[in-house]
Amino acid sequence: MSEWKKTTLGKISNKISYGYTESANNKPVGPKFLRITDIANGRLQWDKVPYCPISKVNFEKYALKTGDIVIARTGATTGATYTIKTNDPKNVVFASYLIRYQIDQTLADPFFIDFILKSNYWNGFIDGIKGGSAQPGANAKQFASFEIKLPPLPEQKAIAEVLGSLDDKIDLLHRQNKTLEQMAETLFRQWFVEDNDKNWKYGELKNYVKVVDNRGKTPPNTKDKTPYPLIEVNALGKMRDMLLPKLMSGKVMVETRINVETHGRASLQQQPTMQPTTQPTTTTHDTTHGRASLQQQPTMQPKK
Repeated sequence: MSEWKKTTLGKISNKISYGYTESANNKPVGPKFLRITDIANGRLQWDKVPYCPISKVNFEKYALKTGDIVIARTGATTGATYTIKTNDPKNVVFASYLIRYQIDQTLADPFFIDFILKSNYWNGFIDGIKGGSAQPGANAKQFASFEIKLPPLPEQKAIAEVLGSLDDKIDLLHRQNKTLEQMAETLFRQWFVEDNDKNWKYGELKNYVKVVDNRGKTPPNTKDKTPYPLIEVNALGKMRDMLLPKLMSGKVMVETRINVETHGRASLQQQPTMQPTTQPTTTTHDTTHGRASLQQQPTMQPKK
């Protein structure tokens, strides 16, 4: 096995610099203006990145190039990172609350470093910097002290290539989901707004449903059957604590269905059923909203 050498982010950086101070503008008055809010959620959407006016001299100073790494230095997203990719826009500068690290590519592959900066090791390092501060923040020197172990450069490139291909597939799935959501919105508008029947009647939801509101009240207990089964909040935790050991031991006698609904919420239904004889099968279906529906159904035989 090749030897991995210990270094720091600062030692493998040719240049470290703070960003450009200017107001963002939604109109194309200059280059794209990359900010903390654009990289905060881990998935950068270039079509939502604003612009900023800038002189030619300042553009040369703050322009981002392929392999440049920017790190958020203030706020709740302190430590959020982004590495400029080959296919990213070329006309981009970075804002003042970001710090740029230009990696010496004779020592390290910036895309290998990018994956290290997405690891739990980096997250733990950032948590140590932020501590219990009400207004988190860090400076270039603190980020530069982050320790990294590097394999030889060819191995870095090989590792980054494999991880990068997986990242590309994830990005593709995100784009496909977005396309499916847009298609669903278009169909919804067509069915229920543009092409709705002239004989349709408009009304308020309250006129078609029965609302049972027990907020701040204790629902009455009864042994008689009613349309409203009572599930107390504290029972949910007890059910979890009771079921987990059985799930781990394989002795649970329930049928589990997990459905990811149209708003991305998961609903869990557990019903007494027969003893499973084989491993449950898992089927994933794409819905019209681009979300997955996961169902687990064991093969059953009657319990003796």
